[in-house]
Amino acid sequence: MYRIFFFIILFYALFIPVDSYSKNTVCNESKNRNVFKVYDGTLFLNKPPFLHGMERINIIYESRFFKRNTDVDYPKLDVVKKEAYKAVLLNLLTVIDVEYWPVQSHRVDVIDESISKYIQLAKSFKTFAPSNRIGYFGIVPVGNPEKSIAAEGSALWREWVGDNLRVSPISKYCDVIFPEAYTSWEDRHIWSKSAVNSVNQARLIAPDKPVVLFLSPYYASVEYTPPNIRSKPVSPDYWRYMLEFSENIADGVVIWCGWNSKTSSPDYWDSNAPWWLETIDFLKSRNVDCDR
Repeated sequence: MYRIFFFIILFYALFIPVDSYSKNTVCNESKNRNVFKVYDGTLFLNKPPFLHGMERINIIYESRFFKRNTDVDYPKLDVVKKEAYKAVLLNLLTVIDVEYWPVQSHRVDVIDESISKYIQLAKSFKTFAPSNRIGYFGIVPVGNPEKSIAAEGSALWREWVGDNLRVSPISKYCDVIFPEAYTSWEDRHIWSKSAVNSVNQARLIAPDKPVVLFLSPYYASVEYTPPNIRSKPVSPDYWRYMLEFSENIADGVVIWCGWNSKTSSPDYWDSNAPWWLETIDFLKSRNVDCDR
C-alpha cells in the first residue's frame, strides 16, 4: 500500500550525502522557524495550575481511548469523538500517545496494519476537531534509543531508517512531529547523537512540519538504561545542556516527568526541584516571564 512512497524516500535517505542532514543543517532550519517553545507535559500531583513560562499541552494517553483489559484493535468512534471534542474545548496543541500498535520488530503486514490504524485515528480525530493541531508521540520517527545511536550505514542504522520511512505516511496526517528524546546515557554526547538523529529523521520525513522533542530530566526507565541510573534525575548541568541543545535543533520541547514507575502513580510537585530551578533559569535567560 505504501511501497512506492517508501522506496522514493528510501532513495533519498540512502543516496543523499550524510552531510546534507548534519547537525548544522538542522540547527539552521530550526532558527528559521517559530520561536522555541517549552511545553508542560508533567504529571505531578499538586503542581500549580500553570507553570509560568511553559506552554500548556494536551496529551491523550492510550488509556483514554481503550478501557482496561479490553480489545485494543481500534478505539470506538464515540470515544474518539469525545476526546476530540475535549481537545476543541481546550484549544491546545494535542499529542496522541497510543503505543499498542507495533511499528517495528514485527512482520511487514502487521506494521502496515498499524500504520493504517494510526492514519485512520488521526483522520477520525480531525473530523471532529479539524482546527486542532495534532501529532503522535514517538511513532514518526520510530522511537528506539539503541538504533538512534547506531553507526551510520550499519545494519542497525539501515533498519531504523527503514522503520522510519515505512511509517512516514502517518506524518501526512500530523501537524507536528514529536520524536522521543529521553536519555538512557550518562554521556551527554551519546544523548545528543540520538537527539540529532531523531530530528534529522523527522525533518527528512516531514520537512515542512515543526519538530518538538519529548525530554525528561530523569533517566529513562527502559532496558537500554543501566539499572543503577534508571528513573534517577540527571544532573542540573546535564539538564541545561539538553534544553540548550534541543533549542538549537528543534522547534520546541515537551518536558515529561512526574510519573513514578515503581508505584505506577504520580509524584508530588516540588517547586525547589533542581530540574525545575534550572528550567526557570533557562526560560528567564530567554526573557520568558516566569513565576515559580
